[in-house]
Amino acid sequence: MSTSTLMLELPIAWVAAGASAVTLVVVLAALRAQSRRIAALTAAVDTERRQRDALEQQFQALLTCSRELGDRVREQSRRERTILAQIQHTEPSADTEAAIAQAGKLMAKGMPLDEISDLCDLTQGELELLARLQRRPEAA
Repeated sequence: MSTSTLMLELPIAWVAAGASAVTLVVVLAALRAQSRRIAALTAAVDTERRQRDALEQQFQALLTCSRELGDRVREQSRRERTILAQIQHTEPSADTEAAIAQAGKLMAKGMPLDEISDLCDLTQGELELLARLQRRPEAA
């Protein structure tokens, strides 16, 4: 190899080495930028997972609460049916029937309802109902 050929080939090798170095720097910069984007996306995915987990916990709590409320409503309905059955099978006692008859007589004499309530141990509502029932035949 001659010196002139070597002199021509040496700058070409440097240019090739320089181009390779520039290419390497550009590739490394692109890899760094891509690595930062991946890190940012990974952080965003982690945040979304944490939020999803929190929502799932809240949903499970609501589901548990809903089940408990359903159980409580069913129990309340059962108690209500039991009480209604007891009411339907309860007949007025002789004392109550006597109090109602006495209250009817006192109403017919014109005594005020609050005094009848005290004497007959009946509520104001019971006496008002009795008064309406006594007036009903008159309207017919």
